[in-house]
Amino acid sequence: MLIYSDLLKFAYKIAKKNVNVLIEGETGTGKEVLAHFIHSASMRYDHPFVGVNCGAVSETLLESELFGYEKGAFTGAVKEKKGIFEIANRGTLFLDEIGEASLATQVKLLRVLETGEYMRVGGETVRKTNARIIAATHVNLAKAVEERNFREDLLYRLDVVKLTIPPLRERLEDLPLLVEYFLKKLNISMTFSEDSIACMRQYYWPGNVRELFNVVKRAVTLAEGETAVITPSYLPEKLKVSLPLKRADDEQDKKKELDFEVYLQQWVTHVLSMWRSNEKVDLEYVLSLVREMEVEMSRSFIMKTLKETIGNRKEAAERLNITVRKLRYLLKEKGSDSKL
Repeated sequence: MLIYSDLLKFAYKIAKKNVNVLIEGETGTGKEVLAHFIHSASMRYDHPFVGVNCGAVSETLLESELFGYEKGAFTGAVKEKKGIFEIANRGTLFLDEIGEASLATQVKLLRVLETGEYMRVGGETVRKTNARIIAATHVNLAKAVEERNFREDLLYRLDVVKLTIPPLRERLEDLPLLVEYFLKKLNISMTFSEDSIACMRQYYWPGNVRELFNVVKRAVTLAEGETAVITPSYLPEKLKVSLPLKRADDEQDKKKELDFEVYLQQWVTHVLSMWRSNEKVDLEYVLSLVREMEVEMSRSFIMKTLKETIGNRKEAAERLNITVRKLRYLLKEKGSDSKL
């Protein structure tokens, strides 16, 4: 996966090429922002950029949004309407959440991508379009193809160039710059204290950049008229009791790894804070915490037992009531084998 600065350089490079682009990334990572960036840097910058969320409208409505409709095509169609393919001609068409499009809609999209031709709903005239397609998804389309929820031939047409946006938790070095950018966007002459930035760096950010913007906007609203420096007291409680974020880098892990008892206490505190909160809760984030705890608990018990048995795996397996083979598997799966 490219780091974000490299991703932008690559996006700028391919913007000049007249090829379709597929943007992958979790919800809130800024897929539409990147699509706008590509359009603005392309030769089509002075033509329309038009977007549609394929998961936000019904199949029937999506078809009429994409291709338009003729007068009398259905009840309520009192006059003709241009579709997005027509409006975005010579510009860029952004298909957000393409993975949510029905198989029937996928067939029609494929036909347009192959021929550049389409018909309005209720129409008989073949129309042409020269829109560049940028599609985005938060799901694994290759897996969706395997599960027969997405057409493989359509994926090939869309995935000429693939850009994967890393989640915010994997590029926390960008956080101060993003905060500064959002403050400028809000036209606010405030700063966040070092302690506030430190709190933000420890949070998991399941809502990614979108969630960060909401946190900044909330803090600014609360602090306005009181202070020019936003301290942790203006941050949501979920940030102040957040679990220390695990890093992929082993050296950082070794330096920042908490004692298991402290980790467990903070985990419980964090989960309880979400349980007691009246704010919206991201269930996927909660389940990811459970999976993380399972890994940490397994690793901690295994390492503790191996230490007590002076590395004797057979004795450790007996104490843990598992087979030696299972122990070897867990050591490999939890990434502890190399630490012995």
